[in-house]
Amino acid sequence: MSDPLYCPLRLLQPVTLTVTEIHTIQEADYFVITSQFALSIYLKKLITFNRSAGLIVLSKKMAQRVRAIGKQAVIVAPEENQRSLVPILKSLTGYIIVLSGNLTLSGNSLPKTVETVRIYENKWDSAMQETVAKKLANKRINRVLVTSPSGYQRLKEVEKLQPTSFIQPTYYVLGEQTAGIIYKDHKRVIKPDRHIDVLKQMIDKMCQDERKNN
Repeated sequence: MSDPLYCPLRLLQPVTLTVTEIHTIQEADYFVITSQFALSIYLKKLITFNRSAGLIVLSKKMAQRVRAIGKQAVIVAPEENQRSLVPILKSLTGYIIVLSGNLTLSGNSLPKTVETVRIYENKWDSAMQETVAKKLANKRINRVLVTSPSGYQRLKEVEKLQPTSFIQPTYYVLGEQTAGIIYKDHKRVIKPDRHIDVLKQMIDKMCQDERKNN
C-alpha cells in the first residue's frame, strides 16, 4: 500500500478558565468528556478542582485512561456518538457539565439542564491551510479519513488549493454527522458498520479497500 499522510487540520490549545468557570467545575456532580484532548486536560489539571465528580465518556479507551489513575466512577456511552449520551444524561440527577472545545457538542440534542464549560480551542487559519496544501502537492489522494465535520470543511479548502491531488477520493468517516455533510456534496462516503471502535474500523476498512484496489 502507499504511505499514509497524517494531516491534522487543527491546532488544539487549552484555554485559561475564568473564576466563574472554575467554580462551575467545582460544583459539578458529573463531567461529560467526549474527546481525548479534553480528557487529557481534565487528567492533568481540572481533576484537582473536583475529584469526586463522576465521568461520562464516549469510549472504553477513554475509560481505561481514567481508571488507570484509580478513578472508578466512570460511565461509558453504549455508542461512540453524542446521541447515545442523551438517555444516560436524562437518567441522572445532579449537576452535569460538559467539558468541551469551541467546536464540539454544538447541537441541541443534549438535555437543556446540561451546561458546557469550554476548556480548549480548535484553531485553524490560512497559514496552516497553506502548509498542509504544500505537503499534499504532487500527491495522489484516493482515500481520506475525516474525523469531524470541521475537519471536512477545512479539507475542502485544501482541496481547492491542490485539486490535482484529489481525484474523486473516497471519504471514510467516524459518524453520521460528518457523513451527512459529505453526502450533500455528492461524494463517496463510507461509514462504520458499528458505533463502537469506530476509528479502528475505518482504518481497517481503508486498508482492506486499498489492498483490493491493488
